[in-house]
Amino acid sequence: MPAMQISKLSKNKIEVVEGGNRVEVEVSRVGRNILVTLTNGEKSADLVVKNVANTKFINALRRFGVSEVQRVVSYIESMTSVKTIEAQRAVFMNVEYVEHVESGAAVDRIIETYYHTADSEWRVFSRGEVREVYNITAPVRGVGKLFIHYNAPDVDKDAVHSIADVAEEVKEVLQQYVVLDEKYYDVAAAWIVATYLRWAAPYAELLIIRKLGFGSGGSTLLKTVRLLSARPLRLVVNTSPAAFYRVVDFAMPTLAIDEIREDEIDKERLSELKLLAESAFDSENVVLRVENGDVEAFSTYANVAVVDSTDRFTTYSAERRAWTVVIKSAQPQRLYDAEDILSATAALREKLYSLGIALPTLYYDQWKKLSREQGLGVLRFLARASAALSGDAAIFESALSTVEQQLEYAKQTALLTDPKRMLAEMLLKILRDARQELEAAASSNSPSEHINIVTPEDPEFRCGYIYLERLVREVRRRSMEVVQIDTKKLDSIYYTTSEVRYWYRVSKDMEMYLKPAKIKTLLAELGIQLEIDEARHYYVRICRT
Repeated sequence: MPAMQISKLSKNKIEVVEGGNRVEVEVSRVGRNILVTLTNGEKSADLVVKNVANTKFINALRRFGVSEVQRVVSYIESMTSVKTIEAQRAVFMNVEYVEHVESGAAVDRIIETYYHTADSEWRVFSRGEVREVYNITAPVRGVGKLFIHYNAPDVDKDAVHSIADVAEEVKEVLQQYVVLDEKYYDVAAAWIVATYLRWAAPYAELLIIRKLGFGSGGSTLLKTVRLLSARPLRLVVNTSPAAFYRVVDFAMPTLAIDEIREDEIDKERLSELKLLAESAFDSENVVLRVENGDVEAFSTYANVAVVDSTDRFTTYSAERRAWTVVIKSAQPQRLYDAEDILSATAALREKLYSLGIALPTLYYDQWKKLSREQGLGVLRFLARASAALSGDAAIFESALSTVEQQLEYAKQTALLTDPKRMLAEMLLKILRDARQELEAAASSNSPSEHINIVTPEDPEFRCGYIYLERLVREVRRRSMEVVQIDTKKLDSIYYTTSEVRYWYRVSKDMEMYLKPAKIKTLLAELGIQLEIDEARHYYVRICRT
């Protein structure tokens, strides 16, 4: 007799072929029970069991002529609709492909988003519908005590068509409590909307709130943003680091860090918050903690908003890790009131939670393609989705333009604080200048007037070379800075003579890199090959074309 074959017909349906006998087995969950339907074309049977490793189900398989019962039961236990899933996060996605029985080619794709709700139950959103699921185990209970608000139970798939209106409502709430430039209202509103979708993204850019000082409204903006964002964590006065990271690891909450309150927060707690802010932007980052003698890895992925009056997070934009909002010192329309904001925005938050589940699930391919771009990916997706589904993307396009400018400006200014990048740019500039010297000499009647850095190797000035020693000297020359010293000499007990002196020195930031070994290493990193002459001297060869 030929060996038994098991083929998958759909997400919850298999076909067992043994000799001339064909049996289809379909399983689905009904509440906390499993409904199993067996059919072979001549007869069918329905069973309701707690689990598939059940005597009733095994006997039914034998009655339908299935000999290798253990293989069938094992296969069914591995199916998503049957097996118990240990959820690592409060919201996660499962993508499953259905293959053709004969060819093995994928003929369908099932995208399911599972999410934990405020009533500590689990639901799944798939193909525009929501249903309860009971095969998920959650590590967190009592979420109402941890979060100001949490994932809504229902998902309205039609909410995706109101994304522009939802963003406008968020912006209107912000306008009541803080005073910003119009473009910064758009950035803050877009960031808030993005917090509901970033559970499915590889990056979560921070929101950096800049202000002039005390009384500017930075803390008010921070607290308002926190109330409107996804799963805002309550302010915890005292907790163990392990408990803190366990909550962050599971829920990917929104955290608000106000530097003004540094003197009011326990030092250990403050260090944990700062560590989180440093690493929260990347979903791959983890922190290791020892629990009961075992090392456990906790994800630090979270939505983080920070009031930054000390420029501690200045480099974040340069690294495409943050969006920035600058607040004005002005009197807002209304004073901050958390209860008023929460009661007035209850319906708005339900729409936001629906958007956060539905958009990445229904538009999976577009989401995966755009969201992987660090810094701007989620914002690009929101702009395109809003334009296509709502016909209006003004807020997201404005935010995209503003953040693009911020990131580009930060990238350019980052060179001023990164000596290695400065040196790399300088080396490339020296080589470009050397190539231009060859080109100018080749077209001049007085070529020697144009040769300064490079040494030509042929009369036509097609190629030339720069010895490493010469390259190091040129780098040092271009790294010089002017230093001014004011000196005063005591002429008598009544008079002094002042004298200003100037001298040149190598920039202190660059000095550690101005060594032949480091320049050789950096040239290799830039893909520039060093050659060796007969005297074993290193040089870089340069040609006009």
